[in-house]
Amino acid sequence: MDFIVYFVTQLMFCILWFCCFRFWVDLSERWVLLNYVINQANHFLM
Repeated sequence: MDFIVYFVTQLMFCILWFCCFRFWVDLSERWVLLNYVINQANHFLM
């Protein structure tokens, strides 16, 4: 039983890490677009 819980926890952690990794890769690819959005938001908030 403990082994199953451990395995599932590890699996969830790996999936979460992979999703975060993919998110950061996409973010770096769209850095220019992100900067543009942040600048627009800052301009809007001023």
